Amino acid sequence: MKGLRDLRDLVGVDRMLRETEMFDSIIKAVYEMAADEVYNYQETPNLSIYAYGSPGRRELVGGDSDADIFLVEKESNNKTKIFRLNLTDKLSKFNYSKIDLPEWGDLNEVEIYLRNSLVEGNQVLETRFLTGSKDIDNKLSELKRLYNSPERALKNIIFNRFYLNQYFKQRIKDGAHNIKYCRGGSREFLFLSWYDDLDKMINGENKTKSKEPKVVTGLNRLLSNGKISVEQFNEAIEAINFMTVL
Repeated sequence: MKGLRDLRDLVGVDRMLRETEMFDSIIKAVYEMAADEVYNYQETPNLSIYAYGSPGRRELVGGDSDADIFLVEKESNNKTKIFRLNLTDKLSKFNYSKIDLPEWGDLNEVEIYLRNSLVEGNQVLETRFLTGSKDIDNKLSELKRLYNSPERALKNIIFNRFYLNQYFKQRIKDGAHNIKYCRGGSREFLFLSWYDDLDKMINGENKTKSKEPKVVTGLNRLLSNGKISVEQFNEAIEAINFMTVL
């Protein structure tokens, strides 16, 4: 579309992509090493690993970011427990603030959270497959389709608007803004991502496997739906770029 900024010249957006790609490579390599030691094979039966949070949305900004990863398994057993410990130990050698790996993750638990919880259920819905069992990934995809809906997506957006406003009040220290949770901060990236997902569901679209940051995908959808102008799109991209660099 005429007048749109070329995303390739934006340092912040490009950094998201490069650092997410690096994250994916690290997680996959470490996963294969752990699998080789625990299962004597680089592939894992009935187990797969996902990114969620900012790396799940391809919006990772490095330094001391968390490693948001999620293991899904057919059922928990001694080998999967050993694998979790081995994987976590290997990832602790990298410069992540923490390894954010939920303790739960078998398919039965996943279904319970999808059915009953907005917060943990949303965490599952936003996962992005990295490597592991394709059979497990197919089963997880079926559960996502079963429990996601426009009604649930709307509840999630409304709940998080109120929740993040309240959470921000608790994150202010000495009057200084928290640039992640303040209004206009990077928390707003989430709402653009959720808008994109909601609009896809309403229109019966399949999820695309785009490799651009989800916040950019959401902005593109707002633009194509006539909700924002080209000028507003460019201003938002500049703001995202600035926030990412900051």
